[in-house]
Amino acid sequence: MQVIRNGSPGKFNNIMDNQEGCTIRRWELLKKLLQNLNGEQFQEMRKQYPDAVLLDVRTDAEFAGGSLPKAIHLNYFADDFIDRLEKMDPQQCYLLFCRTGRRSVRVGTLMRNLGFKNVFNLDGGMRAWTNIPEFGTLVPA
Repeated sequence: MQVIRNGSPGKFNNIMDNQEGCTIRRWELLKKLLQNLNGEQFQEMRKQYPDAVLLDVRTDAEFAGGSLPKAIHLNYFADDFIDRLEKMDPQQCYLLFCRTGRRSVRVGTLMRNLGFKNVFNLDGGMRAWTNIPEFGTLVPA
């Protein structure tokens, strides 16, 4: 079966129509450069490194709906996001999370570029966490 686009065989409207092109999204490429943890590994890191900073990079509204106990809120979309990030200790261990894992990937990449060494991302974000009831419930912000 021949695919016809724009009335001509083999012609594409743009590069996004070409299914043979690159199918990996930018955030997925960035993710490969980070230390990503599944829910169980993230919970184990919390136990193993109780002084690690839990960094919640979700929006204000998401954070207000509840977060992990002792999490610090750093809204990825806030005007002062970069200023606050640059004031953080690059020697500290950070456990990052957001709702789905995409924003935390971006934050982890920024932190890595700023010289932070111990940055771990919750793969799948809070969705991954809340699907595992024994990890505990969210606490009010």
